[in-house]
Order: sequence, then C-alpha cells, then structure tokens
Amino acid sequence: MLAIRAARVFDGERTIDDGALVLIDGARIVAVEPAATSVPEGWQVADYGDATALPGLIDAHVHLCADGEPGALDRIAGYDEAALATAIEKGLRGQLAAGVTTVRDLGDRDYATLAWRDRANDAGWPTVVASGPPITIRRGHCWFLGGEAESRDELRMRLTSVRSAVSTW
Repeated sequence: MLAIRAARVFDGERTIDDGALVLIDGARIVAVEPAATSVPEGWQVADYGDATALPGLIDAHVHLCADGEPGALDRIAGYDEAALATAIEKGLRGQLAAGVTTVRDLGDRDYATLAWRDRANDAGWPTVVASGPPITIRRGHCWFLGGEAESRDELRMRLTSVRSAVSTW
C-alpha cells in the first residue's frame, strides 16, 4: 500500500493545486485526497514535492504483441510464443513506467493478450482490455494476426472462436 504526495494532481476531472495525496492499494488507485488527509497506518509514503501527479492514465490504442520498433507489426507473424510473451511483458512494463494504469489492446495475435489480461492485476501491471485479433478480409489490415474471414460462414466461425477464447480465459 502506497501513498503518493505531490504539489498538484490531475484526477481526470479537476486539478488539485494545493497538494494532493494519492492512495494506491496493490494495483488499484483507491483515493485521490487533499494533501492534509492523514495517511493510513502502515502505508508507505512517497513524497514528490513540487511534482504534478497524473494517476490512472489510459492508453486506448495499443498492440502489446508488437515491440514498438519500426516494422513491429510485420514481425509479429514470425514470433514464437517466447518472443510474443517478451514483447507483451515489455510493452506492459513500459506503459506502467509511463504512468499508464490501463491499456486497450486493439489487435493481438491469436488471443495472446487474454492470459496477460487475467494476470495483470496480480503482477502489478496495467489493466488490459483485450479485443483479440482483428477480423479482416484475406490479406487485409493485420491479416497475419489470425483473424481472416472472407465469407459469412468464416465470419461466423471467427466470432464463435472469439466467444470460445473469451470464455476459456
């Protein structure tokens, strides 16, 4: 449990300019309070002085399977499971280091981010909202991620596999 003090905080709705206290329990922000608020007993305190805290940033469009380097999407098809896991973990760690507490993954390979979504809280990583692989026409945008569908029947099959993948995780 961590209490962060800063001169200012922006909580998504307002800026508190007269000092603030952000209370974090595990992977969750539980409160944003005025600086004069007492820190609960047993909580570690980090004081950032004249800094501005931005708790709870959300990155609404990520591809955790990609490594973030030029040509990243093109490399995903060739990744083995270990390389894919390394890219996802590196992406989550980078997001967390930037202050992001939630990511929305808009296209992974073969539902790779679903397992990470379910264990993100336990690991202290950002919350993952995962969409699975994009459904596209043959050789369409990001086809190599495993979501090609050309006919109505193929589309139904993809949608059935989405439901199946989501229910098993």
